[in-house]
Amino acid sequence: MIKRFLAGLMMAGLLVGGVSTASAAAFVEGKNYVRLDKPLPTRDKTRIEVIEFFWYGCIHCFHFEPTLKAWASKQADDVYLQGSPALWNKAMSLHAQAFYTAQALGVLDKLHEPLFAALNVEPKVKLNDEGDVEKFFVKHGVDKEAFRKTFNSFGVTS
Repeated sequence: MIKRFLAGLMMAGLLVGGVSTASAAAFVEGKNYVRLDKPLPTRDKTRIEVIEFFWYGCIHCFHFEPTLKAWASKQADDVYLQGSPALWNKAMSLHAQAFYTAQALGVLDKLHEPLFAALNVEPKVKLNDEGDVEKFFVKHGVDKEAFRKTFNSFGVTS
């Protein structure tokens, strides 16, 4: 998990630094990067997997999201961007649960940016407990019962 987190941070640094696919050829193995002896498993071995570790409450993640989205839209079909909520405290766990609930309900594309905005731009919006998250989802068109069933489901909570 730490290796994936560090790889995500390194990738984020490269993206912020403006490295494009065209300039990637300038990187030299052993100088600019190290090839892993044992590659990490990915969802699809035929594609390049880029994992973004984020927290909805992180202002830096919030500001970086448009840059990452723009970068991802310019990549070849063999590049796959996967979001992964960071988890190291209670608030982050709750917000990760919101991410996985939105993903399970098929509304992640609709709620991802509003979740970021709620925690970074809209001071009146609170997402401090399950009730707050439920109100947020319902406000954005998600059925209350579907939310409750999914938010506390085995798939989301594990």
